[in-house]
Amino acid sequence: MLKDKEISEDKLVKKDEWIKFLEVRQDGQHNMWSPQARDSVGIDRATWAKIISNFDDLYDYWGDLDECI
Repeated sequence: MLKDKEISEDKLVKKDEWIKFLEVRQDGQHNMWSPQARDSVGIDRATWAKIISNFDDLYDYWGDLDECI
């Protein structure tokens, strides 16, 4: 479910990438800055950095894991 909030294209990631990120975050097995966290879901480094850098905006846009699925 998309939020009413607007987000610029340079900050936007695909919904499935956002969900994968949140699943790893919720699992709690990895530090979110670690390569192991990124590698566990197969998201490229640039996308992972974009999510980390724009987490608040993306959270406002896509929502939490239970709101996305």
